[in-house]
Amino acid sequence: LDNELQKLAAYAAGGTVDEAALNELVSAAQDAKIWDLTDAVIAGNARKAVSAMDRLLTSGEAPQKLLVSIIRPYRQLVLVKEARDRRASRDETARASGVPPFKLDEMGALASRYTWPQLRRAYRRILDADLNVKRGLMSDEASLQLLVHELCALAASARQGAATGRR
Repeated sequence: LDNELQKLAAYAAGGTVDEAALNELVSAAQDAKIWDLTDAVIAGNARKAVSAMDRLLTSGEAPQKLLVSIIRPYRQLVLVKEARDRRASRDETARASGVPPFKLDEMGALASRYTWPQLRRAYRRILDADLNVKRGLMSDEASLQLLVHELCALAASARQGAATGRR
């Protein structure tokens, strides 16, 4: 609690902390938690991904929002992989993919683990999760949970394939 109050004081910089400031800080903290989920999923860290997902769902995050959040890093992986395949410059890769330069090496390493068929499968799993909800075949929470497990398994397979030299 003391740490959070210190953050508020630093944010206010001697001014008054109002409801808008509090909401902005809470929103930023929640976004960071969503990044914990998406980073864990794309890296194939199932334990961390499930833990982050459970925390987010328990705190009231909508499963549909989390599903949408998972799409972005896979899109970025595809764009980074495509840029690297055509030997684009670092700046061009960052610009085209929307990946911040400080995170480009990490995203590039992840992209190199995946084959194009694996990335297509990831996109297909994401689409299936969305359609399962829209068609009433699964609840949004069950669909999200299944998706997180499937994508983590796919990422683990990509990691294992990269380690053995399969591309």
